[in-house]
Amino acid sequence: MVGIRLNLLCQPNPDFASPSWQQFLGHLVTQRWQVELQVEAGRLPAVIPPLLRARVTRAVVDHFERPDPKLGIDDPGFRSLLLSSNAGCVWVKLSGACRNGNTAEAAARSLLGAFGPTHLVWGSDWPHSQFETVPSLEAAREALDIRVPDLNERHAVLTDTPAKLFQFYT
Repeated sequence: MVGIRLNLLCQPNPDFASPSWQQFLGHLVTQRWQVELQVEAGRLPAVIPPLLRARVTRAVVDHFERPDPKLGIDDPGFRSLLLSSNAGCVWVKLSGACRNGNTAEAAARSLLGAFGPTHLVWGSDWPHSQFETVPSLEAAREALDIRVPDLNERHAVLTDTPAKLFQFYT
């Protein structure tokens, strides 16, 4: 195990300043575990900074960060995510494009520009729960070729970055 996942969709933001959360986050930091987040883009500015203040060394934002499909990459939460790339300890999963309307291509370009391939990882989101009618696993993988067209960058997103993030040892 290398981390935990916080599915905060439709849930209140945790009180990361509370003693119980501070103790828990301290254990995560000691173990060098990552915190994977599934949260709406608009809430991310209230979620990532407390994790970084707690010295979490790897925060992974799932599903392109779930920008509001109506706002796309102009979603203020998505814009704040791009700014968090300077922290050096935030990664984004290029997964679950079907959960984000038609923003995946533009979001991938923006994320690649802000984070570079060293802080992006690909995920299939298979079996697409609640989206069973979307394209297959193979189609999800092929879409990465469009979103990350450079072969070296795609190799990093598929291989090098996950190996570092998930602490694989070869």
